[in-house]
Amino acid sequence: MDKTLLIYLTILCHSIYSQEISVNKIEETRSNFNNVLGNNCKIELQISGEKLKNYTNIRLQNITKATDDQHFNLIKESTWGNKYIKIANSKASVEIELERSSRDAKKITELEGNLVLFRSSEETNSEIHVPFYRSNTNQNLLGIDSPLKIYYITRSSLIKLKSEAKFNQHDVIKNLYGEATKLSQILNMLFDDFEIFGDEKREIVFLRDGLESDYDKLIDVYFLDESNQKIEKNGFYSGGPLMTYTFAVDILPTYTMVLTYETPTSTEIIPFKFTNIALP
Repeated sequence: MDKTLLIYLTILCHSIYSQEISVNKIEETRSNFNNVLGNNCKIELQISGEKLKNYTNIRLQNITKATDDQHFNLIKESTWGNKYIKIANSKASVEIELERSSRDAKKITELEGNLVLFRSSEETNSEIHVPFYRSNTNQNLLGIDSPLKIYYITRSSLIKLKSEAKFNQHDVIKNLYGEATKLSQILNMLFDDFEIFGDEKREIVFLRDGLESDYDKLIDVYFLDESNQKIEKNGFYSGGPLMTYTFAVDILPTYTMVLTYETPTSTEIIPFKFTNIALP
């Protein structure tokens, strides 16, 4: 029989950056052999402190050590990814997913890892402005140094790319847009499927190319109107290499697209370490 255990803790960890990090909650499910998929352990960290006022987002970077008192290794690759969340009022919560502990375990003896704080700016190349964005289709918006490539695509830009691909098919599209050999290969699956595009004034579609581990480095996409007023998304969904941001109002061609993206100089790493955390 499944049994979900919940416990609230006030264990504190003070990092070298004087942030207050606490284990706020542990939720663990230990199932029998007929339902092993239900086995899991989730830990919620709560972070607060003055330094958070200087940043806008936070995420879990990694877990470097997690063991229980029966010497079980609890490190697990997150099933939901280590996505950035917004910092509000100098506080934030980050959830950690671990393997379930041994049935005989009473505590997690060691839990170590790193959090990442993020703040965007043009100086750190983490805030990318794309004026008159509709003229920048089929081009990588993140720059050649980025391991992740992001392309803004539309129905008409795919039709154009398909036409040029056919025109250049004898030289294997070597000179199309510079990066287009690979881009054309990626987009080939979309050439005859335009159902991904809804209202292009309110649904902005991107194609991403890179390692899945880098996907979450693209933190946000929003627009600035002619008065420099921010227009934030009201929805987001993704599937495979495609992602779509939706907006409640029409995004005019004169607006500026802004992408916020994690770069080494836009982040600060906060290590944390806990010992002897009682299991529920």
